[in-house]
Amino acid sequence: MGYASDPASYTAALVSQALHLPGNTPASIDALTDKGVFRAIQKKSGLPTPEFYVFTPDEETNDGFPDFRMPFVIKPVDSSDTKGVFCIDQREQIDEVVIQSSRFSRSGRLIAEEFIDADTVNLHGDGFVLDGKLAFTAIGKVMFYSEVTQLKPTATWYPGDIEARWIEEAQRQINMLLKVVGFKEGPINIEARVDKSGTLYLMEIGPRSGGGMTPQTIHHAYGFDMLAANFDLLERKPVVIQPHAPRHTLLMVLHVNQSGRVSQISYEDRLAPYLVESSIQVKSGDWVKSYDQPGSSLGACIYQFEDDHLLRFKKEELYHSIIGQIVLDQAESASE
Repeated sequence: MGYASDPASYTAALVSQALHLPGNTPASIDALTDKGVFRAIQKKSGLPTPEFYVFTPDEETNDGFPDFRMPFVIKPVDSSDTKGVFCIDQREQIDEVVIQSSRFSRSGRLIAEEFIDADTVNLHGDGFVLDGKLAFTAIGKVMFYSEVTQLKPTATWYPGDIEARWIEEAQRQINMLLKVVGFKEGPINIEARVDKSGTLYLMEIGPRSGGGMTPQTIHHAYGFDMLAANFDLLERKPVVIQPHAPRHTLLMVLHVNQSGRVSQISYEDRLAPYLVESSIQVKSGDWVKSYDQPGSSLGACIYQFEDDHLLRFKKEELYHSIIGQIVLDQAESASE
């Protein structure tokens, strides 16, 4: 069982295999967590696949790098939570980005891949797999409001205003890949994008629950407790999946757009009635990093609304109100 960590999922699979415990095979976990292997399987299966290239840092320089269309992304094949992920828009950046990205790779392998531009349809959520097929899916709409990075989501709205055809297409592709890699049971984390031509790309299938309170948000939105279901699965108890109609629920990642020292943390009064759960991992006096840096999430808040009116028309205003709860010491922040 893995939670919010791809490396932990592989370790869990090795332990389960050695002790003859329930779980997925290490091979199936590796196929989903190694980004180079995953892309190769996508392509071989005939599914939409970003153009990609796997390499090691000592193989490539600016001059020898393949002629990717700008922008494109360089990242480790074996990291998660956007660690070591960089967007390239000038070839002169390649050498330095390769050095920086490789610091987050245990294997020393990187992948360069086409950037899938999706202005309006970005999908994120979790699924639960039984007998090799999706038995439950909760996919929400991802939003990117940060002023300093467009690579890290700031919020996910469940169920969002996503057309049913995109959910169905994502489920179709996921079930096909689960069969190919042999993943049999447990939670998965899903990321997908629809490009401007109307093609859905699966960006990742993580063999574990999403981080940042994703399972808790799904529990509030759908009534299905994925964490409890995972323990039932491990104990070989029946997994009961009886979700209710989705309630409009917003998961907001707490962060700051400038590094600095926290001077105050407070809840926005007018949003307090809608707050159903939160986890703030910093306190006054802590030094915090700008959201474009690794490990810069400061916690999460889950909000729930009776209808989608407030979310649909006030999402960006809500974002600024929520991240405004973490106030930095301006004098010290400016001096760093």
